[in-house]
Amino acid sequence: MTIGERIKLKRLENQMTLLEVADLIGVKEATVQRYESGEIKNLKQRTIARLAEIFHTTPAYLMGWEEKNTPNTETSVEGIDLTQSEEEIIKLLRQMDKEQIIQAILALQKLTDIALSSIPYYTFKVGKFAGEENVIISNTGYTGAGGFELYFYPNVADTIWKAVFEAGEEFDIKPIGLGARDTLRLEMGFCLYGNDLDDTTSPIEAGLGWITKFIEGKEFINRPMLEKQKAEGVTRKLVGFEMVDRGIPRHGYELVNSDGEKIGIVTSGTMSPTRKIGIGMGYVKPEYGKAGTEICIDMRGRKLKAVVVKPPFRK
Repeated sequence: MTIGERIKLKRLENQMTLLEVADLIGVKEATVQRYESGEIKNLKQRTIARLAEIFHTTPAYLMGWEEKNTPNTETSVEGIDLTQSEEEIIKLLRQMDKEQIIQAILALQKLTDIALSSIPYYTFKVGKFAGEENVIISNTGYTGAGGFELYFYPNVADTIWKAVFEAGEEFDIKPIGLGARDTLRLEMGFCLYGNDLDDTTSPIEAGLGWITKFIEGKEFINRPMLEKQKAEGVTRKLVGFEMVDRGIPRHGYELVNSDGEKIGIVTSGTMSPTRKIGIGMGYVKPEYGKAGTEICIDMRGRKLKAVVVKPPFRK
C-alpha cells in the first residue's frame, strides 16, 4: 500500500490532525499518550522524523526547518499544515523536491504486493515484482532523490523494464544514463567506487567511520590498521569543495594550496546542474580539510580557487 493510500484510509472528513498522522506513520502509541499527558512536547519533531524516514531524507531537508525555527503549533510544521487533506499534503511534499520518491513509490507499488513505504532506508526485501519471482527491491536511492534499485535475473530484464515504464507512464518517467546518475550522486556527496573509494583508500579516510563497526570479536580485513587510523588520525581525508573561480574540476586533477604545493587530488568533479557551479570531492592533507578552507585546483596549469564545504552540495 502506498503512503498516499495509507493517508487516505486514515484521514477523517478530508482532514488529519497531528496525532492521526503520528499514528499513521508509526510514531508509537506510548509516545502519543505521553504527548497528550504533557510529559513530552516534541511529538511534531518525531512525526516529521518519521515522515523524513519514509521519504528518504532528513527532517531539515524535507521541511526546511531548523532548531531555532521549530514551529510552535501542534498541527503544522514549517512548510506544511498536517491538518490538510491527503491531496494537499502530497502536493506540498512534491513542491518540497520530493516528487521523485513519491512517484517511485506510486509507480512501482503497482507491480508488487510488498509495501514499499515499509522498507526502511538502506534495507531491501525479496519478492515478486512485475510477475517475476526473487526480485530484490532495495531502498538505497543512489541518486540522492530517493527511490529503489531492482536486482533480477538477466532473462527477465526486458519484462521488468517494460513493466516499470508502463507503470510510470502517468508520471512521464524517462530512462537516464550513468552520466545523470553521477551528477545526482555527487550533488548529494555520495561516494563512487573507483573514484572516491578504491583498494588504496580506507573508510576512515573517506569519512565512512559510521559504517565501520569495531565490535569485539568481529574480525574483518585490515581491522588493526583501521583501528589505528581511528585512534591516531589519518594522513589524508575526503572532502567536498565548491569552485570559487569559474571551472569544472575533473577526476585526477591535483589539489594545491595558495603556494602551489600539492595537497591532494580530485576524485570526483562536475558542473552542478542545480547549483550552476563546479563541485567536487577529493583527498587532502588533514590540515586543509576544515570547511571554509580555501584551496586551488590545478586545471591544466591554471590554479583556480575553490573552498572546502561539507556535502551535500544541494541544500
